[in-house]
Amino acid sequence: MEEHQNCPICFEIPSQEIYQCVGGHTICHNCIITLRACPQCRELYGTKKIRNRVLEEILDEKTFDCFNVEEGCKAKLKRQDISTHVESCPKRPIYLCKLLGYPRCNYVLEKSNRSGK
Repeated sequence: MEEHQNCPICFEIPSQEIYQCVGGHTICHNCIITLRACPQCRELYGTKKIRNRVLEEILDEKTFDCFNVEEGCKAKLKRQDISTHVESCPKRPIYLCKLLGYPRCNYVLEKSNRSGK
């Protein structure tokens, strides 16, 4: 089941609705709005999107580690709470250039620099 909990396009745990193509391939809300066809089988999604409510219910029963678990965050979260938590997680990476006003930069301060050591 672990391999089916992440969106196969963005590789994140879907925080909103989960959709599928007519062939049953799943995709998250954020990815389906940018695509016209299934990236796996190339079937068109059509104007009426097909929700995968069973997978949504299965994932709603689980809790997930914060994305910053390797940095030491121990939070266990419902899928709809992950993105909100990540924004305020005390273990989230600090992007130096974003602090300086460059929103597209992803340079992360190293751990040793974060603690002032």
